[in-house]
Amino acid sequence: MISEKQNYLKTLLYEEKNYDIDLQLLDTITLDMSRVADSEITNIINRYKKDINIIVSSTEKHLLRKSILGYDVDTSNYNEFENYLSLFNKNNYILSAYELIIEGLNKNKDGVLGSLYSRTKLDTDVENKYANYIIDIESNFTQLLYYNLDNNDDTNKVFTSLNKFYPSLENYHYCLIEFQSDCTWDQIYKIAIYLENFKLEKGLNAFKKDKQINTMVEFIKNNLNLENQEKIMENINNFYEGINYGFQFQDLIITEDGQRKLLVFQKVELDENYIPCPSCFETILRGNSYPKMLYRSFECQNPNCPSRSKSGRGKRFDYYSIKRNNKLILNNSSNYIENDLRNQFRRDIVDNNSDFLEFGIKFYTWTDNEINIIDNTKHPAKLFDRFVKSTTLDDYPSGSYYFYNLTIYKLLKSIYTNSNIDNTCKKNSEHTLTIDKATIINGDSTNLLNSTNYKTMYNLAITSPPYFNAREYSQWDNLILYLFDMMMNAKGVYNSLKEKGIYAYNIGDIVDKDKIYVNSQMSIKRQMLGFYSMMIFEITGFNIIGNDIWDKGEVQSKRNSSSNSFPGFLKPINCYEHIIYIQKSGSLSSQISTEITKIDTVRKINSKGENKYGHTAPYPENLVKFVIEKLLPDINSNINILDPFLGSGTSCIVSNHFNYNSTGIEMNTDYFNLSHKRLLIDYENISFNI
Repeated sequence: MISEKQNYLKTLLYEEKNYDIDLQLLDTITLDMSRVADSEITNIINRYKKDINIIVSSTEKHLLRKSILGYDVDTSNYNEFENYLSLFNKNNYILSAYELIIEGLNKNKDGVLGSLYSRTKLDTDVENKYANYIIDIESNFTQLLYYNLDNNDDTNKVFTSLNKFYPSLENYHYCLIEFQSDCTWDQIYKIAIYLENFKLEKGLNAFKKDKQINTMVEFIKNNLNLENQEKIMENINNFYEGINYGFQFQDLIITEDGQRKLLVFQKVELDENYIPCPSCFETILRGNSYPKMLYRSFECQNPNCPSRSKSGRGKRFDYYSIKRNNKLILNNSSNYIENDLRNQFRRDIVDNNSDFLEFGIKFYTWTDNEINIIDNTKHPAKLFDRFVKSTTLDDYPSGSYYFYNLTIYKLLKSIYTNSNIDNTCKKNSEHTLTIDKATIINGDSTNLLNSTNYKTMYNLAITSPPYFNAREYSQWDNLILYLFDMMMNAKGVYNSLKEKGIYAYNIGDIVDKDKIYVNSQMSIKRQMLGFYSMMIFEITGFNIIGNDIWDKGEVQSKRNSSSNSFPGFLKPINCYEHIIYIQKSGSLSSQISTEITKIDTVRKINSKGENKYGHTAPYPENLVKFVIEKLLPDINSNINILDPFLGSGTSCIVSNHFNYNSTGIEMNTDYFNLSHKRLLIDYENISFNI
């Protein structure tokens, strides 16, 4: 019975398409189109993933599926996968597969026959056509911008040079900026924020300007008491003239001694031009969605595309994913990332001797790409089989004023400038308790600290603030509104610190929707909470004097566990948070050299999956101890420590251990009670000797 159906399809292909198909390939295509075996194939791939302990991308899964079905594809990168091919027995499915295809022919002969025939060309023609298509695009652009900056004079030239280099960089490709030890954090943060905001896009239909403006105006009305409303509205309208963009933040990599840093940003510019389908190479398309902000994806509408689903949906794709997968499938050995380099950059804290340039070239470009290295050194014409263009910074003037012209900076500055301290402080009911030398207050620290009652009381402030929309107790409609609130709180802390007082601010970057322009999934990206915090601190009058790195050790992540070692797939695991040091104006202390401190996170979940700690995001006592011991030599006697976001009480507990006065303010009543409980237990049971 099977042979009859085989011969029927074989004859039909020959008569209609003049193609004499091999019967084994016909079996493979029939199984592929009918998808009758997909459940078992998925189980085989999942078993392989579990046994080898890897993850695979959707494109890699598609490649492995093709191999199981019987297509002639290269899976040599997948260790031991050939051992799993024998687990699939096509004889269990082949009859029902032929029956489904013939049933489809009876309903739609041209469509099914066209899809069947297109699969006979699936394995070579399209990949090679796309490879040439990609090469044609690459020939018009540079694929990597790499800055190597020695000092702040160099950093000031990034702003002006970047405007020239941006158009020459291929879309979806990368800009990496290496900072040597003499580059300070107050310059690094400005460059990072500038990269995200220096361009303006007005053509994204999903952006609803009036809705976003109304959300911001309503928040200001309900939460902030501001003067000069006309000026503020001008800055709101300027900010929402379009979508601020340029690059999207990917990573900040730091050496173990804290001396060298590497920013990694991806260029993402709106491009609505159609690109060929990776399965049929046709441009019969419709716009599908934006996987991330300004990043266009498409859906194939070709009725004969071999990747149409059973429900009639076409292949969905975006250009950069196609590009990296095409380079992967063609398997050029010169693009392979060696295990030593992959292991060296497994986390975003790396060895002191790590070669950032080699990392950037091998992780983010491919053979024969062009790299523009911007520094004051002459480089060879080729590196790692890539063409090198050397550019000096000498021809570019300083341009830090470009940063201060960003609409996001002007908006935040206008909110700060027009806030009235006395009027900002609403009437607040407070509950105050004292345990040993610690005073804890159940209240709103922004309102309290912006009052004259707390003026110049503290030598040192230490906190870990709410992270934007990371927990149930810290939710805002968008990231800008979060920055408004944190800036008003920083203003209060500034008011409460003595001259030369220092504020240590522990915060980590997060991945979430910023909701600044749209509320959809496209606004998900890695949010630079550390750098945006530095900006609001500078606006409130603080001097940024340092940034230590809290190494949290081995964190759970599969970010860098892709089964292949080719460009475009690997990214270092994020394993640290910032401890930003800022100082109240006055006689500025010298910059604090960046130090990496490895401290385990608090283990709050027990074996039953219960939060035995009582707080969703406590920070460890050793982190507070590290900060106090580091900063005390720069602080006068009669120590008084402040924590404006007390949480579970850690800052006050550690201050008691040092026999220092402290004040902790916590708005959440449950966490206030938790702090009280922990302070009492600690006071009654612990030795205070450090």
